[in-house]
Amino acid sequence: ENWRTYWFVPGFFQYTRRDTEIPFDQQQMMACIAPRKMLVASASNDGYADPRGEFLAAKAASKAWEFYNLRGIDEVDWSRSRIL
Repeated sequence: ENWRTYWFVPGFFQYTRRDTEIPFDQQQMMACIAPRKMLVASASNDGYADPRGEFLAAKAASKAWEFYNLRGIDEVDWSRSRIL
């Protein structure tokens, strides 16, 4: 059984090797969660998880929380970010 069928919707696979053609970015998906709380957690040594990229996406998405006068991410150094 293919484990990927549990992690991704079927339409996702049309972008295999065409990731630059996906019509939205991660920060846009994250921003849709606002004003609810969001947890972004990944292993700092997991290169496939791209913790720096996750931080940058969450930081960009934090403008959506600021729109609701809620705290966004004000940390500038992703390696020190441990915001709970």
